[in-house]
Amino acid sequence: MITPISKNVYDFNQAPRCFKEAIAHGLIKCSPEDFIVEEVLGFEPSGVGDHLWLWVESRLANTSWVITRLARVLACRKSDIGFSGMKDKHAVSRQWFSVPRPENEPDWRQLPEEIKVLNAILHERKLKRGWHRANRFEITIRQFSAETTKIDQRLLELQQQGFPNYFADQRFANRAVDLHQLSGRLAAIKSKRDMRQQQFLLSQARSILFNQVLAQRIEDASWNQVLAGDIMMFNDNNAVFHVDQVEEDLIQRADQLQIHVTGPLVGAEETKVTQAVFALEVEVLADFNELYLSLAKLKLATARRPLRAVPQQLHWKHAPDTLHLQFVLNSGTYATAFIRELGDFAVANPNSGIDD
Repeated sequence: MITPISKNVYDFNQAPRCFKEAIAHGLIKCSPEDFIVEEVLGFEPSGVGDHLWLWVESRLANTSWVITRLARVLACRKSDIGFSGMKDKHAVSRQWFSVPRPENEPDWRQLPEEIKVLNAILHERKLKRGWHRANRFEITIRQFSAETTKIDQRLLELQQQGFPNYFADQRFANRAVDLHQLSGRLAAIKSKRDMRQQQFLLSQARSILFNQVLAQRIEDASWNQVLAGDIMMFNDNNAVFHVDQVEEDLIQRADQLQIHVTGPLVGAEETKVTQAVFALEVEVLADFNELYLSLAKLKLATARRPLRAVPQQLHWKHAPDTLHLQFVLNSGTYATAFIRELGDFAVANPNSGIDD
């Protein structure tokens, strides 16, 4: 059974890879331009409505910082500003925001140089979390050390079979998490207002439990294999269905990356998996009983997340001591979880925030 490095600490760096061998080394995020992320909305704002949607490029500025500066220029509350995903500070990010329709044309020159409004278009609704379909990444790894043929083969395999859909180290502020302290802080939450203020802690806790189930299924070689009792999710949407009996059609659809096995995002409701999958998840979560109970009492909605993610539109280019990667990932999937399957890469600026 997979356990944290101690009963009191969770360290994502100990999580197993689907490929056991690290075949490359290097540095990521040496400069903001080495980590470019761009939201793929999946639909076009209508051009009419009471909300102005802004297509914003930021450099060395995380999403929260951008929201604060937009609110100052627009003289509105930060809570009036909508966004879909959190983006890392040490990067170049292009993402959507929505603001209440202003009476007059805002003077975007008042924004700091780290923020540029590239486009503005009206829409009927405020932008909400998770509305963008995907993220497009351009990542440059410096001081890159690996055999070219091995890297090419590994990238082809990841393209063909997908990779473990971990919540990566940014979710844990790039450090080990004290589980007893985390459980205690969750236990101190008494109201919905507290829950809103402690959203990061809630996300951390659910992410740890999900990651541990995924880690166990990697060890069991079942993270990408359909088992009786599993809940499956379609690759192109969040629709799920239960597997009573494994049939050849399901195996083929999973092999073709059309559907994925899922893991739990713990909430108040009992898990819907059955049979051996139920036993596996219960056994894993039992090692984190204090954390699990702290989450369950908060009456969060139980959900599922795919254990596997698929890099789309994957391209790469070798240069001296450098690897350039371009790819698209579904919303909520971590680029660093993908490149982790290639090898061990140190972050040039480890305290660089959150990307989502």
